[in-house]
Amino acid sequence: DQSALDTLREALTTNEPTTVELRNYRNSGEQFWNRLSVTPIFDEAGALVNHIGIQQDVTQMRESQRELRAELLIESTEEYAFLVVGADGMIQTWNEGAATLFGYDSDTAVGMPMAELHPDDDREGQLAERLLQQARHAGEASDEGWRIRADGSEFYADVSYAALRDDDGELQGYAQIVRDMT
Repeated sequence: DQSALDTLREALTTNEPTTVELRNYRNSGEQFWNRLSVTPIFDEAGALVNHIGIQQDVTQMRESQRELRAELLIESTEEYAFLVVGADGMIQTWNEGAATLFGYDSDTAVGMPMAELHPDDDREGQLAERLLQQARHAGEASDEGWRIRADGSEFYADVSYAALRDDDGELQGYAQIVRDMT
């Protein structure tokens, strides 16, 4: 937001039109995204007489864009397994690469605990939970180790985790990318 504020201040100082997106607050205290367009108005002699400002709530548009970017990322990474895991460790999304690698279809995998993809020893040692905890605190985590397919077979994988946060920094879940190393 500071960059947008700086842009707005600079435009007002130099009497240039600008459009910025800022977080704003309703009277109720609810936060929303606001697109603000400001245009200077000059008289016939070229002197500044006023500014016209137009505000537009773009919260829904920004959320739709975020969802579309996530969907495009999921669809474009078929050579890797791409999962979104909720803050509770449950699988929320599952791409075709994940279906191919792990052998679960999306209907089966979504809602399943991520820990189910780990061997018994790792589940007993709570490896999945520890990796998510590391990603939550450090922003990311990685692991090379064994994972389990739907048919019970194992494969060696390189796995990266990234915490997913909203605009307020609140944890929404985790992105997980899995690459078969065998």
